[in-house]
Amino acid sequence: MTEASYWIWAITLAIIALIIVPVAWSLLNQAVSYTKSISEYLSLIHISEPTRLGMMSYAVFCLKK
Repeated sequence: MTEASYWIWAITLAIIALIIVPVAWSLLNQAVSYTKSISEYLSLIHISEPTRLGMMSYAVFCLKK
């Protein structure tokens, strides 16, 4: 994979993540009982880390105890 194609994939995945994460969070919120918020069950953690070619960023949903 060339460096240019790597950047195309990285930018595409970042755009998809920026669209999917809020939509998924909204859908999960609607699916949970209206008396309890999804935030009582899940934590959304945003992670950014440096890579050789730049920063990589992703989101992780974690269940709360």
